[in-house]
Amino acid sequence: MEIYPPRPPQGQAGVQGDRSRFPPVAESKTAQVGFHTERTAVRDNMETRHPPGGGPGGEAPWRSPRNLARRAFRPFIQKQNETLDVERVDVRLFGLPEALDGFRIAVLADLHMRRLLPFHDRILEAVYKARPGCILIAGDTVDQRTESIEALGVWFGILSRIAPCVAVLGNNDCAMFRAAPLRDMYAASGVQLLENETRLLRANGVPVRVTGLTDPLAVRLGVHEERPQPEKPESMPLTAALRSEPEAAVTAKAAIPPSILLMHQPQLAQQYAYLAPSLIIAGHAHGGQFRVPLLGGLYAPGQGFLPRYTSGLYYVGRAQMVVSRGLGNHGFPVRLNNWPHLPVVVMRRGDGSYGSSRP
Repeated sequence: MEIYPPRPPQGQAGVQGDRSRFPPVAESKTAQVGFHTERTAVRDNMETRHPPGGGPGGEAPWRSPRNLARRAFRPFIQKQNETLDVERVDVRLFGLPEALDGFRIAVLADLHMRRLLPFHDRILEAVYKARPGCILIAGDTVDQRTESIEALGVWFGILSRIAPCVAVLGNNDCAMFRAAPLRDMYAASGVQLLENETRLLRANGVPVRVTGLTDPLAVRLGVHEERPQPEKPESMPLTAALRSEPEAAVTAKAAIPPSILLMHQPQLAQQYAYLAPSLIIAGHAHGGQFRVPLLGGLYAPGQGFLPRYTSGLYYVGRAQMVVSRGLGNHGFPVRLNNWPHLPVVVMRRGDGSYGSSRP
């Protein structure tokens, strides 16, 4: 059985010339015009992007200096921007209850999620393997490039099933009316958003106080929410600012639980040192963007060149502060010697001395 007609002899009409060998096809003139118009537009677009002579100078597009440089540095750039650095940070706290010795906190900062990517699946896997008791999100989850905040709810729903999640708003979360849909997404995903308020979390049967500070940009833009706190005056220090079970927490000084201050911008930590928190968690600095051995980060927003707080553990007054280098990029899209950072804070009983190590 022949499927295709045989090649016509030399001199006879071929497929294009002899239409009697095929059944008539009803094809409207409108469809023909539309097809040819679309095809012409595609051809014109391709010729505009890749002219027949090649790129500038007549060379083939893939041989242009720009594309050759991009191909040469692509493995290096991918390694710098997609290699996840899971760092264990041991924090020794004076008077830490024995039940909280070894308690783990996963810190996620500066995700800047445009859309869900395979890299975010690797973050979920790393958080799961770290076995944290709680997850703290230090702001800047989204920015102006985010395509759909609601679509990110699936990812945060999975994250909240790994461990209880607490979040604060960063400066990019507040801009361009992103705060309201982000609040709704967090609420639907089981993430507890703190805005200038304190909550009690139970860890191994012991209460842990977590205070979340809204970024100052939210106040300037008027997008912050004043949570009802009739039982707590505005100036009450953190050591007494309890949202629930205050009687059980202050019956004895030794029973006062440790306090964690979650904020976005680390350079503002000095302003809140009077709250006397046990531990401060922050992000925002992006590790200084480019990190130089023996020098550290080169530039951070809010701190300028050669910033002080970019990565790891610091003393701020009598408190200890852990700063994440962040997991995403914003503004300048390339990191250098500055891998995406996932700190896992391990609280230890001690005299307040500190150290940092990778597992």
